[in-house]
Amino acid sequence: MTVLEALQGLSTYPIPERTIQAICIARGLVTSVDFSLAIHNSKEYQLSKADVYMFLYTAPSLREQEVSITNSEKDNYKALAMNIYAAQGESISGGVRYGMIGEDYNG
Repeated sequence: MTVLEALQGLSTYPIPERTIQAICIARGLVTSVDFSLAIHNSKEYQLSKADVYMFLYTAPSLREQEVSITNSEKDNYKALAMNIYAAQGESISGGVRYGMIGEDYNG
């Protein structure tokens, strides 16, 4: 099994291969290498796994190839990701705020 296959196996919801490749590139992980215990325990893999969980958390709530993600599953994916980020010392952002610029903007 490769790193790509290990990350795809985190959920039955279809995760685009390019999404996983982009996550792994950003984390310094090669998707084509054989998955091993050393890779599993690495910070790069753990953070890639958290990023995949966040992708699943933000995935559209629609049925895809007879598979869907419920809101409770999404909340679980987010909690898993946040726990990994915290364990790896990753800074967790509150997200980006969007708003209109003008008299009704309260940012």
